[in-house]
Amino acid sequence: MVYLLFSFAFLAVYRHNQKYEAALLFGLSYCIGSFGFLIDFFRDYFIAYWTASLANTCYATTLFLFVHASYLWSGIQRPWKSTILTLAISGIGFGYLMFVEPHFVLRTVWINFCYGVMTLIGIPAFYAAATSKLRKALAVAYALTCLQFFVRPIVVLQVSQTPLTWEAYSQSLFSAAVHMTMAVAAIGLGMGLLISFVMRIIEDLKANSQTDVLSGLCNRGGFETNSLKLVNDSRKSGKPISIVTANIDHCKMVNDNHGHAFGDVVIQRFGQLILKQVRPSDVAARMAGEEFVIVLEDTSLRDATAIAQHLRVGFSRNNFSEDPFVSGSYLTCSFGVAQLARDERLEKTLKRADAALYLSKSKGRNRVSTEEDLGVKQLRSALSSDEEDKYAEMLQSARR
Repeated sequence: MVYLLFSFAFLAVYRHNQKYEAALLFGLSYCIGSFGFLIDFFRDYFIAYWTASLANTCYATTLFLFVHASYLWSGIQRPWKSTILTLAISGIGFGYLMFVEPHFVLRTVWINFCYGVMTLIGIPAFYAAATSKLRKALAVAYALTCLQFFVRPIVVLQVSQTPLTWEAYSQSLFSAAVHMTMAVAAIGLGMGLLISFVMRIIEDLKANSQTDVLSGLCNRGGFETNSLKLVNDSRKSGKPISIVTANIDHCKMVNDNHGHAFGDVVIQRFGQLILKQVRPSDVAARMAGEEFVIVLEDTSLRDATAIAQHLRVGFSRNNFSEDPFVSGSYLTCSFGVAQLARDERLEKTLKRADAALYLSKSKGRNRVSTEEDLGVKQLRSALSSDEEDKYAEMLQSARR
């Protein structure tokens, strides 16, 4: 029953979002495991060969699926060769000790050893995913589950006062130990994995609420949240931060001449170009319309300017002729770059980057300008006075 409950829970996670393929495999693993325990429970009422074979098949398949699910969950390549080889060797040994040279004790030790090897294959996946306290605890719990397959048969057989036989198996200490240890492992790992999926779902929902669907970048809300965190972290570490502002040239004209559908394609392409250029630690956002901002961690003004130039050249070489909306069209983008000063609010740096962007627009567009092109000292002074409104007006005028 417990196995089936976990199976339904994992399948519900997969139904919520089918990108969680690991949840599907975990669900199937627990489902098949429940049938294995059910067969084991009623083994006295059926032919021994059939119940033993079916139960072993269910348990082996359960572990096979669980190991592959753990690799999907951790995001690393699945170990097809090693798991299939282990599955095959386990089946051959089981068949030999069941039908050719029947030996109940050796068969029991053999299949537990093979189960241990199968779970051992999954350890790299759990430790690769051990990026939080919960996942580290799961890795330890999984390692203990793996260990018990090797230790339990030896310990129980040594402690047991009666010989282990097929007829006495159901009432044996070994059977009780198997069901108890596997139940504890299944519940512990199942709960931990479900919690990790719930946390991932919450993270995805949060990310979706902060993501601009069209460009794939942060929206304004996502920018404000993530950029503030980035600035605070960088101030603690003493790393420089630079800001790049970008504006697609003549975007209104593009929409008027070719339609908003083509304008959406342009924004998508530019968003993809930015995503390829920035690092996971950077914050890139589409603020509104054709306006974009990138906050670059541990990046000097010079390096940020080089990144902006790379984006400018890359976008200007982007041929939109393959799109059905327009034939043979190349578009351009203008950029402004500024570096965050010590103890300065991000808003002020953004205004300087915007002023540099206005300079690029006023000089003919399709270029990169920095705060140094404006004279940093004079500009900082201007932006701390009433003249910042003047720069804002000029920038809005240039974007039209």
